[in-house]
Amino acid sequence: MYSIPPPSTDDDEHYRHTTARRNSPHRELMAQIAQAVSGAYAAYIAARGRSAAMTPISASVAEARALRSAYDLVRADTGDDSLFSTLMKRTRGGQCPMCGCTPASTLDHYLPRAVFPEFAILAKNLVPACWDCNHRKGEQVAQSDTRRYFHPYFDVLGAVPVLVADLRVDRVVTVDYRIMQQPGVDQAITEVLGFHFDQLGLRDAFRAAATNELQDRYEALELYLGPNKDADAVRAYLEREARSCRASRGANDWKTALFTATAEHDDFCSGGLLLLR
Repeated sequence: MYSIPPPSTDDDEHYRHTTARRNSPHRELMAQIAQAVSGAYAAYIAARGRSAAMTPISASVAEARALRSAYDLVRADTGDDSLFSTLMKRTRGGQCPMCGCTPASTLDHYLPRAVFPEFAILAKNLVPACWDCNHRKGEQVAQSDTRRYFHPYFDVLGAVPVLVADLRVDRVVTVDYRIMQQPGVDQAITEVLGFHFDQLGLRDAFRAAATNELQDRYEALELYLGPNKDADAVRAYLEREARSCRASRGANDWKTALFTATAEHDDFCSGGLLLLR
C-alpha cells in the first residue's frame, strides 16, 4: 500500500475531448449532461473521493450508459501519451498501490462506474491496480467514512508503521501480517487500512510474498550467519535492508515490515533462519 500524487489532468477538458470522440447518440447524450458531470467532478475532489459525502447525479438510463461506456475509449487507448499510460507511470516501479506487491496492469474505478457513471473517465477516480486488487474490490461502495478502501491519490500514509509483520520460528519460519493502531496515528486512517487489508485479502498476499522474499535471501543470510553463528552480522544486514525499504517504499510496506520483524527476532538472527531450507 502506498500513496501517489493525484493526476494533474484537466478533467473538464478530458471530458470534452472524450465526448467529441464518441459516436452519435452517445456524443449528444454526454454533451447534454456535461454541466452536471463537471459539478460532480468538483464534488469528488472536495470529498477526496469519499462516497459517503456524495450522491450520484441524476441521469437517464441512456445518459448513464453513455457515461459508463466512455471508459471503453480510455481502456482501448494505451499509447505513450494516453491517460492509461500517464496513470501507470505514476506508480512506484509499476507496482500496484493498492497492495504494493504485484504489478499494476489495470485501472480500478475507485468509485465504481456501475454506481457513479459520472466518474467513469475521471482521472482521479482511476487508480492503477493489479488484477487481484481490482477484482476483489469489485463494485463495492463505502459503508461509512472508515469502512472504505484506501485511496492512493487522497489518503496519506505517514512515517509510523501500522502494518506490522509477526515472525515465528518453530520448526519452520512463518510470517504473518496485521494492521495495528499506533500512538500518534489517526484512528480513522488505521480503520480504513484495516478494512482495505481485510477486504483485499492482503494478509495472504503479503505472507506469500514474504515467504518468497526470505527464500530468495537465504544464501545471503546464511553467508552473514557463517560457521560461528554471527547473529549481529545477520541483524545488521536485515536492519540495512529495512532502512533501505523504508526510504524507498515507506514505513507501511510489506517488505519494510518483513525486514523490521526479522531484524528484531533474536532466534531468527542467531540461526533460526536456517529453517528456511
